[in-house]
Amino acid sequence: MKLQPFTKKWLLSTFVLLMLVIIVIPLLWWNMRSSLPSGLYVEKQVGSVGVEMGEHEWGLEFSLPVQWKKASPWEDIPILDEITLLNSYGDIIASVRGKTPLKVEVNKDNLLTERLISGEIELNINGERIVGNTGSLLTPLSSTMQASYIPYELRLSFNGEQMIFPMKGSYKIFPIIETMTDYRPSAWHVEGIKVHQDAGSNITKGYIVKLQGPKGSTLKDILFWLPGMTNEYYSNHVLYSLDENWDRYDLDQFDGEPLSLPLTIMSNNLLVYFPITDEIRTNINKTIVHVRPYFTFLNEDKVEYYTGGSGSVGPFEDGISKEGMLIAPQK
Repeated sequence: MKLQPFTKKWLLSTFVLLMLVIIVIPLLWWNMRSSLPSGLYVEKQVGSVGVEMGEHEWGLEFSLPVQWKKASPWEDIPILDEITLLNSYGDIIASVRGKTPLKVEVNKDNLLTERLISGEIELNINGERIVGNTGSLLTPLSSTMQASYIPYELRLSFNGEQMIFPMKGSYKIFPIIETMTDYRPSAWHVEGIKVHQDAGSNITKGYIVKLQGPKGSTLKDILFWLPGMTNEYYSNHVLYSLDENWDRYDLDQFDGEPLSLPLTIMSNNLLVYFPITDEIRTNINKTIVHVRPYFTFLNEDKVEYYTGGSGSVGPFEDGISKEGMLIAPQK
């Protein structure tokens, strides 16, 4: 039977409409999975990060966690260029020159359905990496390492678009010399870290670090920082105890002495309490917090060594979505 022209047009229109429905509805569903505009976002992570390095090395490998919001299911992995990390004085503390794909964590089975994808920007603190067609060349920005590095601003080109991310109050990066670390059970070491919460509201009041080691050693320094810590934080707020039982502090007030360094420890046990002040709380709300302190000890022979680095990295508060803990580029 020969189809009439009207019938042909109707069938063609129906087919086109059906194809639009098949394509548009999944796209609408895919876009509704996230309310963020498409683009690149830096994760709002805060706290001190100790990075171990060789004694004669001049740079630190540091990965900056980001989230990539895809514009469409078929968007290619973005290309980054001219990556610069600066401190508050405008000095460059890490640089990458040349086009480099964003390092992403993608489940190939969900490549088309994933909308918000985790990734990393790989940097070398105190280094400039120049990327070319045949590889990359890494050179130092300075012949000497600083005691710490505090990022203030991140600049980069994302798929050809210039972006600036404010990084104030994010990280404090400490170089840790590998040859000066000692993780043997016979040396002082971190046994665990406990969140100290309010009994009634479960609000985090602070962090208790439990250490064990040989009697007679000296605690010389602590490498731990959160945004909002003032210069007087350690002398005015940090407490210690030689109590062996830290379980009794689950809900009770921490009962300790003000910490004054250096501290000679005439015990095999040490608890160090880092309270969350109002200023710290204001600065770490809706963030992912690093609680991984390092400690510097002197043994009885006055040999200095680092220990620590274990702990936790996670949201300071429960119930905050991933999208609520991101830094958007400045307009």
